[in-house]
Amino acid sequence: MLKVRFMKTIVKKILGVGGAAVVILAANAHAEGERASVSLELPSDFIVKACPAAVWKGSKLQWKGVVDARTQPEVGGQSKKKGKDPVLVDAAPPLTEVLNDALPTLFQSCGMKLVDADTSLPATRRSLRLVEEGRPDVTLSAEIKEFYAGVEKGLFTGKGMARSALLFHVTKKNDTTERTVEVGYEMESKKIRQKDIRQLESTLNELLARTLEQVPKLDGFKDF
Repeated sequence: MLKVRFMKTIVKKILGVGGAAVVILAANAHAEGERASVSLELPSDFIVKACPAAVWKGSKLQWKGVVDARTQPEVGGQSKKKGKDPVLVDAAPPLTEVLNDALPTLFQSCGMKLVDADTSLPATRRSLRLVEEGRPDVTLSAEIKEFYAGVEKGLFTGKGMARSALLFHVTKKNDTTERTVEVGYEMESKKIRQKDIRQLESTLNELLARTLEQVPKLDGFKDF
């Protein structure tokens, strides 16, 4: 199937310093050290703010889920002191579960109708259900390309940075060409440098919200 890059949207809140030697602390796959976990969740009023009015007018969506395409499972890293004793931070539940719950809810709340293609059913019954409910207008899945908050070490000092990148795979009805739509966010956060896991959790939750709030506004989703 031919894949066409359709749209790429990366929003940068604060640009990095040009020429800095950038290394995210504790992201090394072979780093040894303590592990911790954080809980990722969206604010209770997130949907209301992200979609004050319906963006899509009842388009039928078949959601195929989220896969993690990152090379490492951590969502963050901190150091107890001066770059030593790294602490690797995981999301509990995993980031894929968080997004697999949040994204269909977001699409539905913004005006789409979810079509249930229950994979537990035999293929023939599954096809019958789709016929009864109506073929989807669009089929979507997502890949996590990046989602991390940590300290970047420059030539003279370090700074807290958080970045995300999600890649959506889009197939529309009566169109066999798959296209991709990318969304991401980048921000600098002093909270990460305070060596407090709850501050890191707060930064990651802001990164999650900032990333997903762009989804209903993406140019690549306007023709659904």
